[in-house]
Amino acid sequence: MIIKNFIKKNSLLTIIADYFISITGFNFEIEYKLVNLLKKKFPIIIDIGGNRGESIKNFLRYNKNIKIFCFEPKKKSFNYIKKKYKNKNIKIFNYGIGNQIQSVMLYTPTILGYEFSGLSATDLKNLKFRLNFFFNKINKKFKLIKEKIKIQKLDRFNLKPDLIKIDTEGSELDVIKSSLKTIKKYKPLIIVEFNHINFLNIKKILIKLNYKDYVYEKNNFKLINKKIIDEISKRTNLTNIIFAKKELKLKLK
Repeated sequence: MIIKNFIKKNSLLTIIADYFISITGFNFEIEYKLVNLLKKKFPIIIDIGGNRGESIKNFLRYNKNIKIFCFEPKKKSFNYIKKKYKNKNIKIFNYGIGNQIQSVMLYTPTILGYEFSGLSATDLKNLKFRLNFFFNKINKKFKLIKEKIKIQKLDRFNLKPDLIKIDTEGSELDVIKSSLKTIKKYKPLIIVEFNHINFLNIKKILIKLNYKDYVYEKNNFKLINKKIIDEISKRTNLTNIIFAKKELKLKLK
């Protein structure tokens, strides 16, 4: 994490690091191995916020038999992963997921003409907050480009997920609301990137559906409490929250 914080103080290093991660699929996030908790022979994963396919690559590292439905609204990123992944078990859709069927504006931060597509967001206010919070040393160097995208409700796709991964830079709550029928029926494991603005509202919804929330660190699952949330809220690096049904036994080797 010290290295990541150092990199984010320099625009050029930040660009190089983002490009390296995008091309290689390398990722510091360890939650992808949670696919090993899925006991089905051919698990179904919904990847919401596919970016350049980093999640697809990392899920496949742990299980080659998975079927992935990936949603990526940014046209350039969609075309990239559509070309890269032609596996019949990987379906890619050029939509964002939200609680209303509509067209909205997607904002992508850029520096020196380089697009940080993984930070693209529809919530402009939240995006500006996150850029300032996570990249406070270079925040003023970011410029935003706009692109109109299409939003669909996840429930309309009638998918049967065993795991849903959500990384949508601020619209995670809308994604959850658009997926309630699917979540209630299939009880998937859910991985959501922590967001200061919407996490507590997401938690309230999922707790009512008999879910518990955890962080997975140092090969252990920790049940979230106020102390952990306070600590996560201060981190200048991203953290994923895991929501699992109470009856699911969370244990990984």
